[in-house]
Amino acid sequence: MLTALMQFQLIERKDTLAGKLSYSDQRRLQVAMALLDSPEFGLFDNPTAGIDSESRNIIWDALLKNRAQCTVLLSTNSSDEAEILGDRIAIISKSVISCCGSSIYLRRKYGQGYRLQMTLASKCDRKEVCGFVEKKLPGVEKLLERRHIVVYRLGFASPQDLVRLLQELEDHRVRLRVRRLAISASSLEDVLLRSA
Repeated sequence: MLTALMQFQLIERKDTLAGKLSYSDQRRLQVAMALLDSPEFGLFDNPTAGIDSESRNIIWDALLKNRAQCTVLLSTNSSDEAEILGDRIAIISKSVISCCGSSIYLRRKYGQGYRLQMTLASKCDRKEVCGFVEKKLPGVEKLLERRHIVVYRLGFASPQDLVRLLQELEDHRVRLRVRRLAISASSLEDVLLRSA
């Protein structure tokens, strides 16, 4: 019991009644009690909903440490939590499982690949920048073009093509007047929105 209290950073509150603990401490205590006898299976319903980030991280660490001995079925509204804790993720929409798989599988199946976001200098020729990107990586889709920001969907371009594009943009950055580049992969949140 003391080991669990230490793992969940509740040892200094060991003499406090559960009802007198803060909400975050109560949630940590509930998860600690559920894992106390090293169960083979654990069922958790939104264990980190409404708690502070420190308590959330403590619970995540405990669940990750116990994953070898304990199969965990966890419901969550947090795509970050699902991605960090889930080996397999099932997305439920209208009481039906709409898709299931690893985060990599779900991103590949329902995601939209990579995005490139460029922040441009005020006196930048956007047509020149857009033409440059579209020539270097044909088939890209412009998602947004505003005064100083251009965003492209790059799809599932190969890592070599992405590196080549970024290198060429970096090499011509001063001439094109590109202030900042950012590339990102589809998030699990994107998958949730597309699969629901």
